Amino acid sequence: MNVISGSYANLFSLAMAVFSALLAGTLYRLSSLRRCPGETARRRMASLVSWWMIAGSLFVAALGGRWAASIIWFAMSFIAMTEYRRLSSPSPPTTPSASSTMQWTPTAWVMTINLVVLYGGIAIGGDIAWLAFVSAASAIALCGVTLASEGVRQYTPRIASSILGLLLCGIFPACSLLLLDPESPALFLLVVGMTQWNDILSAWAGRSLGRRKLAAAISPNKSLEGFVGGLIGTVVTAALVGPNLTELTMVDWSLLGLAIATAGTLGDLNMSAIKRAAGVKDSGTLIPGQGGMLDRIDSLTFSAPIALLLVEVMR
Repeated sequence: MNVISGSYANLFSLAMAVFSALLAGTLYRLSSLRRCPGETARRRMASLVSWWMIAGSLFVAALGGRWAASIIWFAMSFIAMTEYRRLSSPSPPTTPSASSTMQWTPTAWVMTINLVVLYGGIAIGGDIAWLAFVSAASAIALCGVTLASEGVRQYTPRIASSILGLLLCGIFPACSLLLLDPESPALFLLVVGMTQWNDILSAWAGRSLGRRKLAAAISPNKSLEGFVGGLIGTVVTAALVGPNLTELTMVDWSLLGLAIATAGTLGDLNMSAIKRAAGVKDSGTLIPGQGGMLDRIDSLTFSAPIALLLVEVMR
């Protein structure tokens, strides 16, 4: 009982820290909106409201344990998969809101069933072995269904696109749930939270200091200065906060912060490349001021599996 109460005391401290940061960001954003044009002000205000909703959903997932988190993550993955299938179709939409419904092809059914099986298994205690099994079974099932329903025409790019979509929208984000211990949810919250924190810090540093493009052909708005600023801020925050809330050391969290920031940036660039190939800026319009679900989880698609592997080694 002492361990549980201590864990939730830590969780309360983390919640207060997040609340304080959001409140400070809200006050700063409200004070700066007066200097912005009307449309920019509306978009930034909508993004601010979205951040409050995202933070609330994350804490609900942590407090509710594996079952609640799996339901939330399944909804997130299903929406992301819908957006991905639109972007990777032979004739992708020219705007995020176009063709908003997913065509229920045999491949789409298999991908959805695989998401149900994936998160259902995690909800009842599945571990890395379960993740590996579902990954292999999903690839085999997608190959078989694609051959049976669509034949061999353009088989390689079609099956590659389907497997990549299942990895990016389901398997990789699900890795973060394996870090969720109902008696000590801080590790899960910190890994997901640090991923989002790196996005925020990179954007701030990029707007303030950005001069040199990080990957102009993929994401023109990202700068080298923004990446470095996000990296340093994430490592420092992880090293200071992580050891107080988990059993991992400051060195462990410094490495985790470095990995999360680097992998998160690569995940962001990867999703930007997918959107650029489809000719759109955002994957959707679901999250006000931020775009679609893929726009929000792009960094997590790479940071979650890397963080899980590192934590397994550190333990």
